[in-house]
Amino acid sequence: MTDQRTQEPIPLDKRQPTEADCDSDQKCWWWIVDDPGQYPYWIYAPIEASSWAAYTHWLPYWALPVPMGKRTIND
Repeated sequence: MTDQRTQEPIPLDKRQPTEADCDSDQKCWWWIVDDPGQYPYWIYAPIEASSWAAYTHWLPYWALPVPMGKRTIND
């Protein structure tokens, strides 16, 4: 006899980032779909931003490098 377990959906409150996923400023990476006519992009924003409907996915703060500013050939 085979084991036929059903997969349970993950509750919404368990899908959001936790403090361990955010930096000391409570920021992590959010995938934002701002305007259907534009390409979606990643934004580094506080966890409170997760309530915005345009933020559809998230990554922990350490998953992508934080831009350090504009670099020029004279750097």
